[in-house]
Amino acid sequence: EADRQLTLAKRNSGLSATLRGSYGMSNASSTVSGIYRQPEQQQQVRLSLSIPILDWGRSTSRIKMAESQRELVLYDVANDRRSFERSIVVQVEQFSLLKDQMTTSREADKVAENGYEIALKKFQNGEISITDLNISLQEREAAKRDYISSLEDYWEAYYRLRILTLYDFEMQEKIWYPNPMLNVPGNNKVSANTEP
Repeated sequence: EADRQLTLAKRNSGLSATLRGSYGMSNASSTVSGIYRQPEQQQQVRLSLSIPILDWGRSTSRIKMAESQRELVLYDVANDRRSFERSIVVQVEQFSLLKDQMTTSREADKVAENGYEIALKKFQNGEISITDLNISLQEREAAKRDYISSLEDYWEAYYRLRILTLYDFEMQEKIWYPNPMLNVPGNNKVSANTEP
């Protein structure tokens, strides 16, 4: 769009010419059939030239303005690209942290499960009270919730990263989604990993 505006500004800054032509017929009669007998023909050709003798720098300022707009658009595009790349780096780092957190949560869940099994055996042997058993049960349930939550966070981050990069890390291939707005015959390729 910015390139188009710059081209228009350059095009409209110099000599311009307009050529117009028209052709017509006319007649007058008291009857309908008489209108079509020997009509008068009218022909016109008009040529107009516009030569800017002095425009007080308006053309130059329009070109400069269009060039500035183009530079601003290019800067914005480059800035958006850097921002997008940074967001991918942040997402990869977050994914790595969530993977570690999931592993830690899984280990904590196993430890809490083992702790509950030991507490249950001790309770059955009369070595601990029901309160201690309930505390162990609550710790086991909290560890299970934390593990499930970390699994959810991990998979959300994984698929967010897939969406950002359009890359399937398991299949090690690009993800291609068809664009229904571009109804191109013969372009029906759909990657197998994008099926629901």
